Amino acid sequence: MAVVLSSGCLAGSKAGRVAPTPHLGPLVDAAPYICGFVPEGALRRISGYTGRLTDRRSGLWKSSGDCRTPDVIPEPLSLGWAQRDGDKVLERLHGGEFARFGPVPLPADLGKGSVLLLDDPPGSVTDPYDVVGVFRCGGVRPWINISLARVAEGRDAVRDLTELMRIAQRRYGELHGCVPRPR
Repeated sequence: MAVVLSSGCLAGSKAGRVAPTPHLGPLVDAAPYICGFVPEGALRRISGYTGRLTDRRSGLWKSSGDCRTPDVIPEPLSLGWAQRDGDKVLERLHGGEFARFGPVPLPADLGKGSVLLLDDPPGSVTDPYDVVGVFRCGGVRPWINISLARVAEGRDAVRDLTELMRIAQRRYGELHGCVPRPR
C-alpha cells in the first residue's frame, strides 16, 4: 500500500517559478494529465508554477501507485492511490495528530474524505495542502490522496482541492473502466 506524506528539507532546493499574478478562474479538466489523474493546467493554475513539470511514478499502477513532480522542490504535487485500506489511509493522514487542524469533509457525492490545510504544519510535512477521498468504483473501494506544496495567493484551497478530487475520481473511472460513486 502506498501512502504519500512528504517530508524533506528545503535548504539548497530549487525554487519553482511562480506566475506574477495568479489566475483566479475555475479549474479546467483537460489533458495533459500529471500522474494520470491531475490536469497539468489545473495544477499550474492552483499552484502558480510556470516551470517544467514532469511526473515520476512508482508502484504497480494497475492497483496502486504513487507519483510526484520532481522538477521543483518542494514538489508541486504528490499523489498516491490504491484499491484498498482507504479508511486506514484517511485516518492516518487526516486523523490522529492532524485532526486538530480541522479537516473539511468532502461533499457526499465524492464519498468519504476530507481536505486538510496545514497553516503551521508539523516539521516533517512539506505539503500543507492535502485531500483524501475514499469512494466506490466497480467492485473496489479505492482511495486517492493529492498533496500540494503550495496554493497561489488568492485561490480557495478547499474549493480547488475538492475539485481536483472530483477530477481525479472521474479519471480513475476512465482509467479503470468503472463509474465512481460515493461509498
